[in-house]
Amino acid sequence: DILLHIEDRMLIRSQRLLMLEHRLGCVAIVDLGEQPSPRADHRLEHHRIPQPFNRRERRLRREGDQRARRGEARARQRRVREQFVAAGVDHHAIDAGIDYAVLTPAQLTDAKPGQVEVTEFFWYRCPHCYQLEPELSAWAKKLPKNVVLKRVPGILNDSWVPLARAYYALEALGQVEALHDDVFKAIHSQGMDLNNPETFFDWAVTKGVDRQKLAAAYNSFGVNSKVM
Repeated sequence: DILLHIEDRMLIRSQRLLMLEHRLGCVAIVDLGEQPSPRADHRLEHHRIPQPFNRRERRLRREGDQRARRGEARARQRRVREQFVAAGVDHHAIDAGIDYAVLTPAQLTDAKPGQVEVTEFFWYRCPHCYQLEPELSAWAKKLPKNVVLKRVPGILNDSWVPLARAYYALEALGQVEALHDDVFKAIHSQGMDLNNPETFFDWAVTKGVDRQKLAAAYNSFGVNSKVM
């Protein structure tokens, strides 16, 4: 009876240690100063804790979860859009604070009196900007005379500067309307790295752009002032 009582106490202490180690996300290690009896060790076999995920496995799992959430969000957007179309809801019927936010104070624009300026901030390597571009371009062709669309390449860090230069260089040569969509396709469909200026110049030549004029615009004072 005394021996069984000692073994049971060892088992209880071992289980407590296992529970504590499980909460900490570690591998369970039983160290009571004495080896548990065969009876206690046999009963503890059922409480073994698996090894935690390593960093790579955690990252892959997290990325998989993020992709799943993005897929679900896109699916919800498609369903809502289809419901609106099926219900014949006027897409112009939008409310401040629900469909858009009012900026206070109002921001300066280049619009003339009586005009409405719509500003798009984009990045050529952004997959969401790439997906939006066909719809935005189609909408831009139907704008009323008092509405102006202004595109602004975003610059969140130095790695975004080359493609902002590419946009402003095309703008300086009057080639944005002709090649804006093609830049997106070259990056996302053809896998080209247009961050490299020489690669961008070579690609533009295939579209009929003069290389010397493009290079001069790319490094011009006007473009430099816009990307500062």
